Amino acid sequence: MLRGGPPGPYPASELVTGTGCDLPILSSLPRIRAFLDTAFPVPATVAWVGSSPPGSWIHLHVDNTRHWDEHHRVHVPLVTSPGARLCVEGRFLHLAAGAMWAIDNSRPHGAINDGPARWHLIVDLPPAPAVEAWLASGGVVEGERDPEAFAKLCRDPFDALTPDQRADADLMARLARQ
Repeated sequence: MLRGGPPGPYPASELVTGTGCDLPILSSLPRIRAFLDTAFPVPATVAWVGSSPPGSWIHLHVDNTRHWDEHHRVHVPLVTSPGARLCVEGRFLHLAAGAMWAIDNSRPHGAINDGPARWHLIVDLPPAPAVEAWLASGGVVEGERDPEAFAKLCRDPFDALTPDQRADADLMARLARQ
């Protein structure tokens, strides 16, 4: 995490508990802080660096909190390869470096990495007329179908939970909403 909200009851709660709080590490990264404040039509309110190790995947899910209903998710690929692909509504796309990619995370989405480690700067932008105009000025890329990769992302994520995790009613309710 580089910028987000205060810690909450679950790992990575900083993504949804508020916005605009710089974490201490950001003070040692002045160029990244400047990028977060000036590269977009408005300053990024949430930012972190996401890593996908080789062979990893993120199950299909929908980000369904009020924060994500109101904000726009943008990926800035830092280190990537064609084997690192994002899936939105069953279509896969490699997010190439050298561009910013906005995704609709209110739609079913996931990721798969069949290449080396992938690193993205991921930011959330608040709703604002300047952001809406900026997004509208970009293009739409459909992506391609990949039934085998899609089946992998569709596996039941509850299968990986421990018995203690399955007994945690709050955790189960939170996961079921996704």
